[in-house]
Amino acid sequence: MSGACDSCGTCCRDSAPRVARVDASQIATLFSMLSDPTRLQVLHALLYAPTGELCVCDLAAGLGRDDTTISHQLRVLRQHKVVAMRKVGRVVYYRLVDEHIRQLLCMGQDHIQEEHVSGGTLDREVLQ
Repeated sequence: MSGACDSCGTCCRDSAPRVARVDASQIATLFSMLSDPTRLQVLHALLYAPTGELCVCDLAAGLGRDDTTISHQLRVLRQHKVVAMRKVGRVVYYRLVDEHIRQLLCMGQDHIQEEHVSGGTLDREVLQ
C-alpha cells in the first residue's frame, strides 16, 4: 500500500489541522449571527456608517424597520460580541466590535460579487 488510507488515495488524517469542538461551536455561532437577513442589514449599515456608529432610531429609519425589531437584533448581536454599544444620555450608539467583523462582512460581499459565482452554481473552470 502506498500510504493511502481512504478511497481517494490520499491520507490526510494526520496532516490536516483540526479545529477543536469548542472552537468549531463558537465559529458556527458567529456565522449563525450573520445568517439572519435583518441582522446582516444592521451590520452592513454599521459597516458603512460615516461615523462608524448609529443609534437604534437611525438604523430603524434607514432600514425601514421598527425600533423594537432593531433593538432585539442589536441585543442578540451584542450578546454574541459582534457589536458594542456606547450610551450618551438616553441614546445608545452601536458599532461593529472589531476589524474581524468588518473583514467578514466585506469578504461576504466580495464573494457574492465574484465572477466565478453565477446563479448559485460554480462555473466549470472553478471545478476543474
